[in-house]
Amino acid sequence: MIKTGLLLVFVICGSAISVFAKSDSDFLSDKVKYLWPTNASNYISSTFGETRAQHFHSAIDIGTWGHEGYPVFASRDGILYRAGVTPRGYGNVVYLQHSDGSFTVYAHLKDFAPEIREVVDSLRFKDYSFVFNRRLDDTGIKFNQGDIIGWSGSTGVGPPHLHFEVRTPDNIPVNPLLTNISVEDNIPPRFSGLAIEPLSPHTLVNGKREIKRKRAEFNGDYFDFGTIEITGPAGLAINAMDRADGSNNIHAVYELELWVDGQKFFYSRADSFHFSQSRQMFIDRVYPTLRDTRRGYQRLYLVAGNSLPFYQPTGYNGILDMEDGTYTVTIVARDFAGNSAEARGSVIVDRQVPNSPAHHITGHHDISVPEGGSSDLTDWYWHKNWLAPDSTNKSIKAARIGSFRNQLMANSAGPSRQGFRLDPVKSMELKTPLSAQRVHRIIPGRETTIRTSDHVLSARFNEHSVFDTLSVALYHNLEAESPYIKIFPDSEPLAAPVTVSLLLSEELRDKENLALYERNPRNGNLSRVPGSRHLSGLDVAINKFGKFYIKQDTIPPVVTSPEIYRRSDGKWFAAVTVEDERSGIDYGKTRFYINERQGIAEYDPEKDKLIYHHPEFSPTSGEYELKVVVPDKSENIARKTFKIQR
Repeated sequence: MIKTGLLLVFVICGSAISVFAKSDSDFLSDKVKYLWPTNASNYISSTFGETRAQHFHSAIDIGTWGHEGYPVFASRDGILYRAGVTPRGYGNVVYLQHSDGSFTVYAHLKDFAPEIREVVDSLRFKDYSFVFNRRLDDTGIKFNQGDIIGWSGSTGVGPPHLHFEVRTPDNIPVNPLLTNISVEDNIPPRFSGLAIEPLSPHTLVNGKREIKRKRAEFNGDYFDFGTIEITGPAGLAINAMDRADGSNNIHAVYELELWVDGQKFFYSRADSFHFSQSRQMFIDRVYPTLRDTRRGYQRLYLVAGNSLPFYQPTGYNGILDMEDGTYTVTIVARDFAGNSAEARGSVIVDRQVPNSPAHHITGHHDISVPEGGSSDLTDWYWHKNWLAPDSTNKSIKAARIGSFRNQLMANSAGPSRQGFRLDPVKSMELKTPLSAQRVHRIIPGRETTIRTSDHVLSARFNEHSVFDTLSVALYHNLEAESPYIKIFPDSEPLAAPVTVSLLLSEELRDKENLALYERNPRNGNLSRVPGSRHLSGLDVAINKFGKFYIKQDTIPPVVTSPEIYRRSDGKWFAAVTVEDERSGIDYGKTRFYINERQGIAEYDPEKDKLIYHHPEFSPTSGEYELKVVVPDKSENIARKTFKIQR
């Protein structure tokens, strides 16, 4: 027998998928024609809804063969609504609004059309600001379909390409391929990997309590994942990819289906999402795998807090929670052109887990590390509702049960289980050789502040910080030469930033330019966490759990390699190379002068360049003095003067 569940979630989420059905009156009507927005190429390098570092991709990317400077055309008649300049993200970007209220967006431009550039610079030169993002619909600048609005580039992110969006009148991005825009595509998707996630404290996947990943073997007709053994509720996720004709880039698939013994368990299709839902990518994907490998395994089941409009109701929630037996699982992936691929496998369900007594904790409790287990909570398997010491079959025993003895004994009488199940509201404490650590329950919709027992470390969660009720623990070690804090669980994502406050020891308070840093798990680099230093400690805003280091930065940026150059479009610029390994460049406070004349200091983080921009800069022969003031985010300042002979 197959269990049903969460039908209401599917109905609520799935109802939005038909919002953008074509009609004769809206921007997706067959009567509305969009122009392909560049002559650089006719292929896409990325599709709508793909995985990005912090969000879903809200556009299609059009390839420019690794080059910059191709003309970018207005896809429809429209007015200039907004323009922006940023070092990351969109870079140089233009927003056009059309007569029906909808928008098209063109990002990563090398430069704007002259009429846009003149307006943008006239406003930026009032205070020599680099970053710019303003509505400009009051300028009255209009473009007809096919007019040049700029030139393709790589600003904000590389390599060179054109990011092209279509948005509703309410600024909601939709898949541009829902318009008349299309690409040649006769290549079906491919499956590269399957992930199986345990979803309860007693679930084992192939004998272990951990996410199991399996490679797909193609047998000529379908992809085969073989056999999977589970002991309780589990979720599947797929790493699938697609390509289009003439493109070597890997794209995301458009539709996914999960079938179990011929019954549709799950269906998703990437047509649109609201920008407020963008971080839900972290719960649509398998977060620990995405964090560690950047591989975007798409979940074939829904989790609490997921309100994305990708899903249609099937009568099931996608979770594999079946009675004992063997089941045939089929996964179907399709691209926008309708090309499809199929993956198959078998799931054996056996709920009997021997030699593992149950301990369902229902209130405030002290728990000890089991014999042979790790005292470092980062080695434990964390789930939002339970945790366990490792992926082996060791049992967990309570150090003290006190008044909870009767409840604990009653819960131990049933089938064997493993791990701690936490009460939806209350907390419990974990005693380790390191220190006493309390696990707190954070609930969506509530503002909650939690602290370590010594009140040295605290974390303030707002009502939007978590997707679902979550178990959280804090730990600090400020006595070692390399002080750090840990906030568990790093296996779960945050929906919105959390404010962390740390009281520094007397020894640390005497050190200047202290800040909190996080380490990139893929390359080991440290990056500064935004925040502020006060007399007794640090206040920072974190957007993910993990380990954070307290580091000192007293070294100013390094400034080298001055140059004056003429770009391919005939415009003149000057540049220096700027590097700061720890805190990073504070580009909002940089200053750049040539012969004492200030220009806008534009920062390109991809190339580590600080660029002098002034529309009247046109050097002739002679000597030029380049003067730069470059602070980092710890307020260390580099001041350098160079003389260049032309």
